[in-house]
Amino acid sequence: MKLRVTSKEESSKANWGVWVVCSIFFFFGIYLGWQNLPGFLKANFVLLRDSQILPAFLEKNELDTLYLDIKFKDLKKIEEKRNEAIQKQRLSSTKDDFVKAEISLNGNNQINCELRLKGHLSDHWKGEKYSLRIKLKKGNLINGMSTFSIQDPKTRSDTLEWIFLNHLRDEGCMSVRYDFVNVIINGKKMGIYAIEEHFSKEMIEANQRRPGVIGYFDDYFYWKKYPPTFFENISWNSIYLSAAPSIREQKKVQKNSVLEQQAKNAIELMRSLKEMSLDASRILNHDETGKYLAITRLWATNHGMGIDDINFFFNPVTSLLEPIGFDGQSGAVPYKCFFSSGESPWVKYALQDPMIAESYIGYLAEFSTDEYLQKLKEKLVAKESNYRKLLLQEMLWEDPQTIWNNYSTFDKGNSWQQLQERAESIRTELSESQLVTGYSKFEENSSKITLHIRNTTSQPVEIAWIKVGEHMLESKELLLLNQSSSYFKSIKDSFVLKPLSDGTLLDPRLLKLHLGKYGFPEDRYIHLACKFWGHPDETSIISLPIETDSFNSKLLPLSKLNPQLQGLSFKMSENEIFIKEGNFTINENIYIPAGFKVVFSPGTILSFAQDSTFVSESPIYAVGTEKKPIHFSSTAESWAGILLFNTKDCSKLKWFRISNVRGIGKASNPNGAEQNGWNMTGGMTVYKSPIELENCYFDNFQSEDALNIILSSFTMNKCVFMNTYSDAFDGDFVRGKLQSCKFSNISGDGVDFSGSLSAVEDCSFKNILDKAISVGEKSLVTVKNCEIDTVSFGVVSKDSSDTEVESGTSVKNASTAAFSAFQKKDSFGPASIHVFDPKIFLCKQDFLIQTNSSGALNGQSVPSTDFEISQLYLK
Repeated sequence: MKLRVTSKEESSKANWGVWVVCSIFFFFGIYLGWQNLPGFLKANFVLLRDSQILPAFLEKNELDTLYLDIKFKDLKKIEEKRNEAIQKQRLSSTKDDFVKAEISLNGNNQINCELRLKGHLSDHWKGEKYSLRIKLKKGNLINGMSTFSIQDPKTRSDTLEWIFLNHLRDEGCMSVRYDFVNVIINGKKMGIYAIEEHFSKEMIEANQRRPGVIGYFDDYFYWKKYPPTFFENISWNSIYLSAAPSIREQKKVQKNSVLEQQAKNAIELMRSLKEMSLDASRILNHDETGKYLAITRLWATNHGMGIDDINFFFNPVTSLLEPIGFDGQSGAVPYKCFFSSGESPWVKYALQDPMIAESYIGYLAEFSTDEYLQKLKEKLVAKESNYRKLLLQEMLWEDPQTIWNNYSTFDKGNSWQQLQERAESIRTELSESQLVTGYSKFEENSSKITLHIRNTTSQPVEIAWIKVGEHMLESKELLLLNQSSSYFKSIKDSFVLKPLSDGTLLDPRLLKLHLGKYGFPEDRYIHLACKFWGHPDETSIISLPIETDSFNSKLLPLSKLNPQLQGLSFKMSENEIFIKEGNFTINENIYIPAGFKVVFSPGTILSFAQDSTFVSESPIYAVGTEKKPIHFSSTAESWAGILLFNTKDCSKLKWFRISNVRGIGKASNPNGAEQNGWNMTGGMTVYKSPIELENCYFDNFQSEDALNIILSSFTMNKCVFMNTYSDAFDGDFVRGKLQSCKFSNISGDGVDFSGSLSAVEDCSFKNILDKAISVGEKSLVTVKNCEIDTVSFGVVSKDSSDTEVESGTSVKNASTAAFSAFQKKDSFGPASIHVFDPKIFLCKQDFLIQTNSSGALNGQSVPSTDFEISQLYLK
C-alpha cells in the first residue's frame, strides 16, 4: 500500500481556504445582524401568522387621500420642533408653531391651511408618522370639518377609537368625528392616518345640537409648567383643582354676546363641578352623562375622562353641560369600576348624584346585554373590519421596530372579543345577589332593633324595604329614622347604601341603622329587599341574622328636587299632579321634575307674568274640549314660554291654546326674556319628549319659532299657527306628521325641518313671508295635498335633503318660486325636489333649481341655474 504524504505547502493552502470561508461567514453574519435581517424575518413571520393576513392582502384601499404641500423652510421648522420635543420628552405647543401649507382631498380643490406638530407625548412624534393639527382657511371644510388632526392610528388604539366614538353618536351622545385616510406629504406616501375632528361649531352641528360653547380644563400646569418627573411629588387631583375652566374658540365667542354669556355660564358650571357646590345633575345633563359613562365603561375608554382630555358642551336649550367623547384609548384599564376606583374627580362627583348614577347603571345594564351588542356589531363590524385589514396590510414588510410597536397593540385589539369579555364582566358584576352583609341586635335594655350593614359591591345599593317578623319598614320610614345615613342626600324616598371604594382606609365599622321597636321574630332574621340603584331588574331578598348573645349600646332651570307650583290649585299623589280647573295668575316659574304625570282640567286658564316660564320633565296631559279649551297666556303683553324636556312618555295636548309668548333668551330675537344665558328658539320647546297635538292654537309669538320640537317624535293634527315673529313650526331631528294644520300671517317659514323624517298633508299656508315649507339639513320629507297662497317660496328642499311633493298640492302667488332646491350651508351638499301634478297660479317662476341640485316635474328633469343664495333671503 502506497501512502501519500501531504507537504507543508499543501497543508498551508488548505488551512488558508478554511480561514477564508469562515471569515466570509463571519462577516456575512455581522452584516445580517447589522441589517437586522433576523429581526425583520421574525417580525414579518408574526404578521404572516395572523388569521386576517390573507384577507388583508386582498383588501382594496378605497380610503380618501389627503395631499399636503409644505414648503421646505416650514417643514424644517416642524422638524426642529419635533427634535425639541424628543429632547424634552414632551411637546409644548404655542400658536407660533403653526406654518402655512396647502391641502386637498383626493387631489381636488387645493385649500390654504396652517398646521403644526401635535401631541403631548412621544407616540405622536417619535416615529416617521408624526401627528399634525390642521386648520383650514376662509371657511373651507374637508369632510365637513374646519379643524382636525391626523395621526398614526396606533395613538388611538387603531380601530377601537372609531368604534367607541361611533357608538357614542349612535346613542345620541356627543363625540368628535373620526375616520381613516391615506396621507401624502410633499409627494411622499406616508401611509394610513387617523383623521380626528377638533372642537368647532361644525362638530356641534354634526352632533345635532344647537350652537353653543365648549368648555375644557386648561392643561397648562400638567403639560407646560411641570417636568415629566413632577408627578412623583404631586397628585393628579391637585392638578384638577388648579386647572382653570376655559372655552374653546374664544375669539369667535367674544364676538357674539349670546355665546359670551353662555361661556360665562359654562365656566361657572365647571367651577361648580370642581368645587362640588351644586348637585351634579344641575350641572350635567344626567341622561347624556349616564350614557357617556356607560359606553366609556363598556369600551374601557377611561383615558378620555381625564382632566386634560374631557370637554363639555354647554347646551343652550337646557343650560346643562354634556361630556364629549374624545381620545378614549380603549382597553387601558379594562375592568375598572367608576364608583369604587380612583377615577377622575369630576366622574366621582357626578356619580354621587342619584339621577346620574341611576342613568349610568340603567344604561350599563342595557348596553352590556348580548342582544344589544349583537345589534351594535351588525352596524359597525363591516367597516371596522375593512379598516383593520388595511392597517394590517400596511404593516407587512415594515421594519421590525415599526411592526413590534404597532402589532403589540393591534394584536390585542380584537375589538369585538374584548367587548364581549368586558360586557360579561359587567353582567357578572350587576348579577350579584349577595348585595349586602351584616347583622342586627336589640339595643341594650330596649326593644329597639339596630341593623349593622355594609354594601358588599362597588355600586350603590337601594334598600326597598326591611321586614321584621310581620312588620314592613319602607324606604321612606327608614330615611326618617336615619336622616343622614343614605348615600344620596337629596333623595327623600329611597334609602341607598354607599358603594365600597378603594384608595381609602375602609371604615371597620358597619353602618348602624335604627329600625324601631319590634318583638323578637320567630325566624331570628331580618329580611331586606334590595337592588343596584337604577338597575331595571327585580329586587333580591337577603336575610340577616339577629344576634341575641350581646347588646350594642352605641350608635338648574332643570333637575330641582321638588315641584314648584306656586299660584296653582292642584292635587298631588305619588306619581301624578292634577291641576284643578280655574283661572290662575302665575308670578313665579312653574317647574315639574321627572316622575310625574301632569294632568290639566278642561277650561283651565294660566296667565303668566312677563318673565315666568313653564318647565316640565314629566309628560303633560292638557286635554280640553272645544267649549272648554285649556289656555296658557299672559297677564301683560307677553310671557316667556314653555320647555318640555326629556320625558319618557308621550305628552298629549288637545284643544289647547298658547298665546302672547316672547321666548327665552335674546340670541334668537330681541324680545326674548333674559334668563342668565338660557336660550330657546321656541316659544314652546319640546326636547327629547314625544308629543301629540290636536286642535291646538299658537297665536302671537315673538320667539324665533312658535313651536320648536327637537330630537322627538310627534303628531300634529288640526293645529293653527298665526301671527308669529319668525317661523311657526321648527322640527329639528324629528320624526312625525303634520295633518290638516293651518298657518297664516307668518313672518318666517311656515314649517321648517332639519335632519328630519316627516310628512306634511292637507295643510294650508296663507301670507307666509318666507317659505311655506322648508326642508333642510339631510331631511327626508313628503308633502301632499297642501294649499299654499301668498308666500316667497312654496316648497324648498335644501342642504342634502330629499323632498317629494305628491299630487294635489297647489301654490299661488309665490313671489320667488313655487318650488326650489339649493345648497345653503357649506357643511352639506346639494338637494333634490320631485313634484307630481302640482297646481301653480300667478307665481314668479314654477321652479328655481340651483346648479348641482336637482328638480323633477312628473318624473322629468327640470333645468337648473346658477344663483347666489344670499339674494334669496329677505332677512
